[in-house]
This record gives sequence, C-alpha cells and structure tokens, in this order.
Amino acid sequence: METIYDRLGLELCQKLIDSGSFNTEQLRLLSDGLRDTTRVLDLGIGLGNLAKILIEQGKFVYGVDNRQDSLDYAKRKVGPQGEGKLFLFEKDARKLNFHNQFDGASCVSNFQEREYFDPVFSGVYRALKKNGYFAMTGLEGSQMKRIRRFREEEAKRAALEGRLILTPEEIKKLKREDELNKEAGTKDSSEILCSKIALDALQRNGFKALRNDKFYHDAGYFILAQRD
Repeated sequence: METIYDRLGLELCQKLIDSGSFNTEQLRLLSDGLRDTTRVLDLGIGLGNLAKILIEQGKFVYGVDNRQDSLDYAKRKVGPQGEGKLFLFEKDARKLNFHNQFDGASCVSNFQEREYFDPVFSGVYRALKKNGYFAMTGLEGSQMKRIRRFREEEAKRAALEGRLILTPEEIKKLKREDELNKEAGTKDSSEILCSKIALDALQRNGFKALRNDKFYHDAGYFILAQRD
C-alpha cells in the first residue's frame, strides 16, 4: 500500500516534521517515558528522530521497520554515535520474534488501524522483560481535521519565516498531496487510532497504563504502559 513516504519522499517528510511542533512534543514525551530504560525496541523507526535522541541519552536502540529506505535514513541520521548502539531490522512490527530482550519499547504514531494493535502489542509484551516500559503516541481519530489544519498553519508560518525551504519539485508534490486529500476527504472518527481503543488493547495484552496524556492541542495522545 502506498504511504506518504512513497508520495513525498523521506527528505520532504522530514522537512515538514521539522516545521511544526507535533513531533517535538511527542519526542519529549516518549524520551521522558523511557528515561529509566537501557535497551529499547523502536517500532517503525521511520526517520530515526526518536532513535537519535535515545542514543544521545546513552541507550541501545533496536529499530524495526518494514522499509529498507527508512532504516538507511535512520542510520544516516544517527551517524557515527550509533556505532555499537543502533541495530536495525527490516521486519513487520506485527510479526515480532523477540523474547524478554528489552526493558523499553517505543512506537511513534505509526499505527492508524485498530487491527494492528493486538498483534503489535502482544509482540511487544513478549519482547519486553518483566516490568518493561512501552511508550507510544497516536492521533485521536475525532481530531483529524484539527490536526491537518494545525499542521498546514505551522508549515505556512515556517515557509514565511524561512524555516521551511522547498524545491519546485517538492512544491509540486505537496500540491498533489493536497489534491489527493481533498478528493479523499479528511474524516473525523472516534474509531481511528483513539486512545481508549489503544488502552483497551494494551490491557488485553497484559499491560497496565501508567500515563495517558494529551498533546498537540489535545489532538494527539501519549501512553506509557508497563508489562507485568
């Protein structure tokens, strides 16, 4: 299935992420939630933003992603400091085969479909040691229109201030993406990546929730859970 990474490319996605506050807020929450961990399983390592922070904190990061280009991008981002501390696996997060190896796990707003929760969470449970922490972020399905509006406003402000500089080709890609979004429509739904569904799935798979916080104008959620 085509993703936004396919349509826009990793570099442009990173530019857009850097132009807003959503990622800054979620990375702060995630890294704080994992402060007492040493070995972290990072699901959907993506662009490597969280992995870089965790490694700078002295942790060992085991990044999982089903895209080889994302793994390569994350490795470049972390750079030389990742030597001996960053380990990468091209793998589907729904099919984890780690057992009692980590004291922490993370997931950065990666899973939009509720059917992902049980296979992912059960795999994380097996991968964690007793009392291990699982820190995750997501988007409240009922807030999708607000999220899109906030992000568009931040990108426009960043462009006006010179913090977001786009090439002509990147501008074309964004215009096309905007057209696709308008054609598809942006629907709000309490069934899409809502915190209650995630909390229920975590409990069902053996976790207890320690924190459940909102961020980014209450449109995103952060959960810190612990396995028994």
